[in-house]
Amino acid sequence: CLAGSAPSSCSPGWYSDVGASLCKACAPGQYTPDYGSAACLPCPAGRRCPGNGTATPLACPRTMVSALAGAVSCDQCTNGTTADPTGTVCLPCPAGASCTSSSDSPRD
Repeated sequence: CLAGSAPSSCSPGWYSDVGASLCKACAPGQYTPDYGSAACLPCPAGRRCPGNGTATPLACPRTMVSALAGAVSCDQCTNGTTADPTGTVCLPCPAGASCTSSSDSPRD
């Protein structure tokens, strides 16, 4: 806090250390959904936290995955594969369907 001022909570996507005078934005790959956070969390697998100050991780698009926590971006599934429902792994396209990296789901 600034000298003589009352504390105010940091906004979601921002945090502060003990004794800090200013809030800091969560770094890319991190987020915090709460007011008054003391630390940021790694972005969960299957999601991305692309910029500074992320409050809510973004889901990967349906043809992309994020296998590890702390992702800034998602990786494109290759042709013949599609993302699983959690967005963490590319799976082979099911029999009777085609999967290309530009389609958003298996096609019959």
